[in-house]
Amino acid sequence: MNEAQSLEPSGITAWMLLGLPLIPLATLAISEVYLWLYRRAVVRAMAAQRQSSGATVTVTAAAPPPATTLPGQVALTVRSIDRDTRSDSAGDVLYQRFLRARKTTAAVYVAAGLVYAGLMAIAFGMQYGTLSFPEWLAFSVAFAWPAVLSALLFNPPRRKRWRAAIVIGYLVVFFLGTLVPTAGWFLFGIFMANVGATIVSMVVRARRIHAVAPLIGAVLTIGGATLLLLLAVTVFVGDNPAAPDGAEMETGVAFLFFGVLLVVMATGPLTAWFTLRTVAARYGRKSTSDQAVAMSAFWLTFAGIQSTTFAFVDARWIIAGLVIFLVFAAAATTGFWLVRRSTTVGTRAPRLLVLRVFALGRRSRKLFDRFATLWRHVGSVQLIAGPDLASSTVEPHEFLDFLRRRLGDRFLDSDESIARALARLDTDPDPDGRYRITDFICRDHAWRTVFGRLAAESDVVLMDLRGFSTANAGCAYELGALLDVVPIERVTIIVNQATDEDFLLRTLEQAKASLHASSPNIAIPVLRVPVFRETGRRSLDPDQLVRLLCEAAALSRGEQVVAHAG
Repeated sequence: MNEAQSLEPSGITAWMLLGLPLIPLATLAISEVYLWLYRRAVVRAMAAQRQSSGATVTVTAAAPPPATTLPGQVALTVRSIDRDTRSDSAGDVLYQRFLRARKTTAAVYVAAGLVYAGLMAIAFGMQYGTLSFPEWLAFSVAFAWPAVLSALLFNPPRRKRWRAAIVIGYLVVFFLGTLVPTAGWFLFGIFMANVGATIVSMVVRARRIHAVAPLIGAVLTIGGATLLLLLAVTVFVGDNPAAPDGAEMETGVAFLFFGVLLVVMATGPLTAWFTLRTVAARYGRKSTSDQAVAMSAFWLTFAGIQSTTFAFVDARWIIAGLVIFLVFAAAATTGFWLVRRSTTVGTRAPRLLVLRVFALGRRSRKLFDRFATLWRHVGSVQLIAGPDLASSTVEPHEFLDFLRRRLGDRFLDSDESIARALARLDTDPDPDGRYRITDFICRDHAWRTVFGRLAAESDVVLMDLRGFSTANAGCAYELGALLDVVPIERVTIIVNQATDEDFLLRTLEQAKASLHASSPNIAIPVLRVPVFRETGRRSLDPDQLVRLLCEAAALSRGEQVVAHAG
């Protein structure tokens, strides 16, 4: 490889380098706007009154009467890993399956990433001439940076210093590659591309916008590619050596040129919309998952930016990044297919119902995002939607319905619509082994009916009562209804210093006093309610919470454990 080779960039590549920072900024801005509009639509729909078309909802429970339970018959039991779990318990077996699922996901993406890195190194060498094995190895390490990020994303070490050690170790190996003759300058360019791509991917995966940012980023990327194609056509026609110097373009060629421009301009938006609809349709058919969509956006970002390092002189080489990205996607899909073939599916995965105080807002969304990401390796998640989590649970096909102004079809306001929604409840794993979140958006009092059905059919219930007080009447109703249908060992409540625990105890005592004769908790002398207490800003460990809920889920299923390891 000749390091003295001219490195003057092509015009198209220069424009691309200048435009790259605009994609994450535009993605961030547009995602924030669309999610704000989506949340507002959900809030308005939840507050809307039932239509006069005769839709009715059967409310099957009423507020409990005043408490007659003697003090001391209800107690809050703080749960912890050391005290409540055993290494040989069914819950621990379920938790180990969860850990294996995380490792498997990381291994698949890392393996596909190494294939990607090796091919990117070969494409780099093909443009600049011969490529020795040491050079190929050095460039492969450089292009493998997104594989390192994937490993840290899906299976990070628990201790921060171990994560830092992995990053430092990679950088040491990377910079050792600069000792390879003729590779140093090129490795510096790849390093800068990695930095830029990392920043862009962090914006796309930001917690506030992660539900829609990959889709919006993909549409913007297609739009940017269309603009580059327009520039390429312009440059090709303007620099066409077949035309004599100083001669004006013939009329036929001019019409052809502008015709091509119009076709390209029309194709860009149509392709972007087709891509959005295709992703939403594939998601609806369970041919893909939200994780696959997000990781595709993540790796496509790196493919586009890293390919500028070897398309610096000739912009035609930018297509190499897209082709190699498609190879990566095929390798990841094959990897998950092999994982599914090598595992045995037993009974259905546990279903988790998440309840919370809507007033928590951003804090509720933050905990839900961190926890649900982990639990979805174990089983499905159901919740009653609210303005706090509306933007966290939006799925690709729901986002498309919102853009097409069909979001109203998802709102539940009658027994018939509730029955249809519950019949369509998805509790099967996606192709990559993760389970889905299903949120039910209810009007009026429909949420009580939906809540009763979900509580009765869930294997474990997580209730976030941080900040619970006399102002949270809805949660008080849910506590009473929970005790009527769900054994107390299947319920875990999260509290913190802002929780009015005296009022919580009185509410539980009131609920115990009004238990139905068929309640699984009716014969319990002292109702010991499992509590997971948040004692500090960072003390609520989602991983520990997953383990506790694995124990509760295993107990609720008669010590049966799902064997699926995806």
